[in-house]
Amino acid sequence: QGVNLIILDDGFQHRSLHRDLDIILLDPARPWENDHLIPRGLLREDKASLKRGNLVILSGNKHLSEETMGKIADEVRHINPKISLIYAGIKPIFVKPLRLWLHGEEECYEPRDFLSGKSVGALSAIGRPEKFINTLEESGALITGRIIRPDHYAWRRDDFQAISYSSTHFWITTEKDAVKLGFLMDEPIICDRIFVLGIRPEISSEDLKILESVLDKALSANEDRSLFCQETTKEGL
Repeated sequence: QGVNLIILDDGFQHRSLHRDLDIILLDPARPWENDHLIPRGLLREDKASLKRGNLVILSGNKHLSEETMGKIADEVRHINPKISLIYAGIKPIFVKPLRLWLHGEEECYEPRDFLSGKSVGALSAIGRPEKFINTLEESGALITGRIIRPDHYAWRRDDFQAISYSSTHFWITTEKDAVKLGFLMDEPIICDRIFVLGIRPEISSEDLKILESVLDKALSANEDRSLFCQETTKEGL
């Protein structure tokens, strides 16, 4: 039936690639990193590049005040007055044993029921491990161990040896990490102590309407362009 929509991660800097919509995610805790471009800082482009954007999502931080969030939103709109802006929180939706997650099984636990008051270890190799840890703590977990690696890290067996004799029995990881851990299936002492936390974005009904409006507008423009191309082709024939 073909493809109606392609979503490209980290595609904002690929100027030569045609796109119908640019969505930019900003971490409100560190929206501009240290205000310097790579290699001095972590920004891939100057923040003036927001002028090319269609939608900014301030993503996943419950610890900032409304005043702070408002200042970031004002700065974004100062750069691009026409840009749409919404907020998205992080909502834990399940905790599942790694073995079941790798097998695609549906059986799982409700996050707060499983984590509340429980001593757990945090196991992750993501860009913002502090967000993951905050999410665990907000679900009631007591963090008693950490195995943190750089973003996109290729996990190895020796990274997990400490788990086999750790006094922390439950280790929680992310879905981004879990997909790389299939090699632990033949090590039950380790694998059976690792659980996967599933999350989804949490968006208010008002912001969801803004998101849908931006998407509908982009898709509608693309359909109009496709129709124009088809008609031009017919005339050329």
